[in-house]
Amino acid sequence: MSKRLSSVGIILICGVIILCGSLLGVGCAPEGAPEVEPVKIALIAIEQGFAAPYGLNIFTGADMAIEEINAQGGILGGRQVVGRHYDEGYSAEAVLSSVKEAIADGCKIIVGMTDATQCVPAVAYCKELGLPIVITFAGCEPTICVPGYYDAAFNVNMANVPKCFSAYMRWIDAQGYKRLASVLYTSEFGLNNEAVFQEIAPTLNMKRVYVDWYAWGEIGDVRPQLPGAVASDPDFIFLQVYTGVQLYPALERLKELGYDGDVGMCNCGLADGVIAAESPEGLCEGVVSHCRMSATPEVPSTMAWRDKFLAYCKKNNINILKENDMAVGGYAAAWLAALAIDKAGTDDFPADTDKFVKAMYEVDWTHPAGFKVDFTAGGEMKFPHEFIQTIQDGEVVVIDVLEVPPWD
Repeated sequence: MSKRLSSVGIILICGVIILCGSLLGVGCAPEGAPEVEPVKIALIAIEQGFAAPYGLNIFTGADMAIEEINAQGGILGGRQVVGRHYDEGYSAEAVLSSVKEAIADGCKIIVGMTDATQCVPAVAYCKELGLPIVITFAGCEPTICVPGYYDAAFNVNMANVPKCFSAYMRWIDAQGYKRLASVLYTSEFGLNNEAVFQEIAPTLNMKRVYVDWYAWGEIGDVRPQLPGAVASDPDFIFLQVYTGVQLYPALERLKELGYDGDVGMCNCGLADGVIAAESPEGLCEGVVSHCRMSATPEVPSTMAWRDKFLAYCKKNNINILKENDMAVGGYAAAWLAALAIDKAGTDDFPADTDKFVKAMYEVDWTHPAGFKVDFTAGGEMKFPHEFIQTIQDGEVVVIDVLEVPPWD
């Protein structure tokens, strides 16, 4: 072998050794090198009982958002986002236990909530600690969306619940109904709606001839209140219920009692379409609902999001038949929380919570319904529309669109 070939061989061997060393350096971090910590987000929603399908929608919407965020490179220079699930339960004690567990697990921001009764104490606790909280759906705007109450609380409900309820009652009044019977549930949500009704009642032509309350909880059965409601001879009965578990028995009982007037309900149940899809034939025809939900056939961008969401559910074997506004809320809340953390350049909360608040107001993000997200001074998402929906031939149909102003 010539000296020239020997030199070339030595050079090649050295090059290979150097290259292998480089590859090993890329593939294996030096022993003892710190791993990049993920950004931990606590996802809190109801996991048990009749409202569990709504909690599942919140979790699934948020999980889908987090998957998208990570697929795009994560936040804060490449850190992955991890969403940890916690049960909201049906009481202040249960949700506070979950918030404390989440904090102990290293979560620096709370995302979620299904009902106002659990959300309000969670926000109060976050306020005490100085941690940010982004609420997916709770109807607690009178408490938390007052400017200055807690700047680091944001609500992505898309329009506040009590003012939606007010607009709904005015709409019912405008249809010419004269006698209203109401059945409400004993929660922060129900109390907020009742306060609104008392405020607007003097301006309505219709009179409320009956009101009664039922206990919020695992069953949420309104049937014991219905004989009194029917006996008051109303031409419209409003049921503050959300799911078929609550609605179907109530409608069957109203038929047994001989009631042939119209029935209305709260916002979630018709919006997700499951009530119409799973209802016994003809049972729910004509039920009228009000809803902040943006996922209607009139919004093409939301239809595209719905298809993506249902494909995600199918891919992951998640048993969700229809998307609902809680799914959109979970998705929006997780995306906005992650974008605000990234824009703030930190997840060191509560030390830098003020940076997160500033970033939330500056985030440039388009909601699945096609509008640019913006918040009021109290942290409520501006989305001043409400849909009046009914069931016709087993399908949910939008029959009117109302404007609903934000709190401030």
